[in-house]
Amino acid sequence: MRSIAAALLVTVPALAACSQPTASVPSLASFGGGTLREGVPAKKSAAQVYWTLFYAGADPQVEIAKLPLKPSSKVTDVDGTAGNELVCANAIRFVGDKVWIMNLSPCHGSGSSIVQVYALPLKTTSKPQNAFTLSGPMDADHMTFDASGDLWVSSYGNNAVYEYTGPFTTSGTLEPATTLTTDIDTPQGLGFDSKGNLYVANAGSSGSQAIAVFKAPIANRKPYFLKGVSGPAGLTFDASGDLFVSSNATVGAIAEYVSNDLKSGDKPTVVDKTGIAANPYGSDLSFDAAGNLYDADCGGTPGIYSYPTATKKFASNLSPSFFTDGSVTSIGCVWGIALH
Repeated sequence: MRSIAAALLVTVPALAACSQPTASVPSLASFGGGTLREGVPAKKSAAQVYWTLFYAGADPQVEIAKLPLKPSSKVTDVDGTAGNELVCANAIRFVGDKVWIMNLSPCHGSGSSIVQVYALPLKTTSKPQNAFTLSGPMDADHMTFDASGDLWVSSYGNNAVYEYTGPFTTSGTLEPATTLTTDIDTPQGLGFDSKGNLYVANAGSSGSQAIAVFKAPIANRKPYFLKGVSGPAGLTFDASGDLFVSSNATVGAIAEYVSNDLKSGDKPTVVDKTGIAANPYGSDLSFDAAGNLYDADCGGTPGIYSYPTATKKFASNLSPSFFTDGSVTSIGCVWGIALH
């Protein structure tokens, strides 16, 4: 279960102006590149890792470090200001040379989540190039893009997943084109496989409905389910199409489903509990271009676990390194993570 620092100015649950027509949906190429599947960077190399700290105060909102991330890595802090409008920054994703950052809605005094788009390099002095208010979500804190460039957002407050279609060129309010609610239980991480099927981490489930899979073409019909993880939140695919999920019980784990053709009822092939501190909340997972896996943890021992999967096969005894710093430990969370 994630821990949010006492500095939060609002009560956050423990689990944490133009509508665009659907007829003109850009491909990711029109954004200047991007990630076709979560965790598979479009670039050939990822030089930096960015993470958010889900903080309602001014500083910091985002931290940045060079790769490879080590326990001794030095970071650059990006504080929240009236200019950059960052507050309670949670989900973070790259689309080409732009970074998209979601901000939890109550921190803006709004019932809707806000996503802001920044040019790189991201600095405290940066100002958003675009800002989108997402109609529908309450307490949304995960997002992803599909292969067409559409934005998908999970709302644990509404037990729903929303799709927003582009083009995302003019700031304003976005209305959902699709709303998924069937068999969704406190949704968190989202990801698409190579066939366009949508995977939703049901953080409220620890049983047979832990991962809901909506088959393409995606509509609000009954999904099928993967099982074998508890309170899943982080979710991503590797370059081979294998699914990785964080399992957030008292004893946490990273689970791998070794298949690019997962079926109803499938269980993890590998469950790795090695080196994860007690009471974790693995909120987000991401791979770098080399193939190393990063686990952003917002639990009892907040920080980032790094698995050397570029050079070693993921296994039940694979030990990660662990990064944290003073800001992470005082705020109590690393939430979103992305690489560029």
